[in-house]
Amino acid sequence: MKIFKLLSTTLAVLCFSSDLLSDITFYGKINTSYESTDKNSKTDTDFKNNASRLGVKGKFDINDDLKISFQIENEIDPTAGRFRADGEKVFKERNTFLALEGNFGRLFAGTHDTAFKVAQLKVDLFNDTRADIKYLFQGENRMNSFVAYTTPELIDGLKVTINSISQSTGTFESYSVNYSTGSVKLAFALDSNGKGLKINFP
Repeated sequence: MKIFKLLSTTLAVLCFSSDLLSDITFYGKINTSYESTDKNSKTDTDFKNNASRLGVKGKFDINDDLKISFQIENEIDPTAGRFRADGEKVFKERNTFLALEGNFGRLFAGTHDTAFKVAQLKVDLFNDTRADIKYLFQGENRMNSFVAYTTPELIDGLKVTINSISQSTGTFESYSVNYSTGSVKLAFALDSNGKGLKINFP
């Protein structure tokens, strides 16, 4: 994909300087649970993976008014014997993107959670587990072929995010208005043209 060719080229240029390497962070999380589930009069007991992941991210100053940032994150499954996260795939892509930030706001592209999903804030108390909100409601979408823009603060604490995602069924769009100040956090979000969108996508 073109976005990943651009991302790889940009990272190669940024990492050429040893001074910039100090701004790169490698991270990861192993999150597993041992669960017992009753289904159809049978009990299934096994270790389950809860979105364990590995990633690298960084942010660099181009000048006083412009920054470039990136993130490459993949899910792994330490319970599958070979760290497989999705069938025969060793890695399952999570939020992976390239972003430009400045006084104009933030423009980013790649694979990312939609504005609607991010707008839930911390409502999903059982995130990444078998009780994740995505198994109850639609809207927990992470999309590829993704271009997004977040405004700077329009007034104190108020930002707007717009997503545009190209699909075979047309352009999927996601919007959110977010207000955050002190202990008060409010969000309003909307998905548009999501025909045929599954609850677990992808």
